[in-house]
This record gives sequence, C-alpha cells and structure tokens, in this order.
Amino acid sequence: MPVTLDSLTDTNCMVPTIMNVVAHEDDDLLFLSPDLLHELHGGDCIRTAFLTAGDDGQGKLYWLGRQLGAEAAYDNMLGEKHVWCSRRSNWHLANIWTMASPRGVPRVTLIFFNLARRQPERPGFPELGV
Repeated sequence: MPVTLDSLTDTNCMVPTIMNVVAHEDDDLLFLSPDLLHELHGGDCIRTAFLTAGDDGQGKLYWLGRQLGAEAAYDNMLGEKHVWCSRRSNWHLANIWTMASPRGVPRVTLIFFNLARRQPERPGFPELGV
C-alpha cells in the first residue's frame, strides 16, 4: 500500500511546503542556497528528495555517511543538533528508500530514494544485486 507524508507521524505541516528534488546529497546545499536557508528560517515546511544514493560504487557505508551528512547540514541550518527519526521501506525490486525528520521538527523531511548508479565500471549496490 502506498505511503504518503500525511499518513506518517511527525510529518504533517500546516504552513507552506517547499518540495525540493535533487540528484545527490549535497545538491540542495550547492544549488538551492541561500533560498533553502531562508525558507528554513522563515518557518516553511521543507521536503527534500534525494534521488541517487550518491554511492559512487563504494557501498552501503559510503551512502549512509552521505545521508548522515545531509542530516547534519540541516541541523546546522536549523541552529541545533537533533535526533533524526527514520522510516525505511523497500520499493521496486531491491531499492531501499528512507524518510528522515529531526525529532520535534515535523516541518523538515529528507527523503532518500537511494537509486544506485548503473555504470559498468561502478555497479552501485553489489550487496543488493543492483
């Protein structure tokens, strides 16, 4: 059954929502600044979707580190460190997607689709067979 942001706890928002869709876990910082920072400070809801895992063919620890880095960057923009709550699910064969929000800050959600690279020289997630 499809999962929507409204059906998940701690993700509903009653103010304007900004939906950002970027390829990698740093593209929002590189290409959406300073607007992203102004929207966060202005109290808007921010939903940022990262399409690729950013794995660079280096495996799970590498792409997990990139996700943690994105969370740390949002903590920095929010002005304090948070505990991040994550919800993971499988979709379309072996792909794992994650939704993460800082506890107590439902207006911020990062969505990691973790699409692997499909290049012969860098196979993506060999442990998942993709």
